[in-house]
Amino acid sequence: MENTLDNHQSFRLPKERVIKLDELREALGGATMSATIGTLLASAREQGLIGHGLPGVEINRLSDGVAIRFDGGPTHGMSFQAAMALASSIKDILSGAEIGALVNLDHNFTAKRRGSGFRVILHGDAEESVKTWSPDIALEFAELLERSVESSE
Repeated sequence: MENTLDNHQSFRLPKERVIKLDELREALGGATMSATIGTLLASAREQGLIGHGLPGVEINRLSDGVAIRFDGGPTHGMSFQAAMALASSIKDILSGAEIGALVNLDHNFTAKRRGSGFRVILHGDAEESVKTWSPDIALEFAELLERSVESSE
């Protein structure tokens, strides 16, 4: 699929679209513009217009857990329990239930705030995989992990 935005993180919209997006942003409690667009994308996913998933993230369900790979890097295997622990950690930190970084040595991951963003580090024997997202995309990653575990039950 061709990326019509040509890998740019910003794009121009007509003033009328910006006003309506801002109206939606306010209706969502003053969400970030990224979260506002994420809400629109979630609606499109629910309608079957676009697929689930995040570009650059592969989550494959295995018989005994999940395999996660960021941007074509190394694959990290996790048990279903570890995947749920990572998803819960992301959600807890984003909700404010946990403060700072959570380093889980039992399941080999770190989840932490990074400035206004969020960072996930998967620790492997030889290599680490690191992904930094806006909080709404980190939450979407957590939901994808949960979905992959729930589909195994």
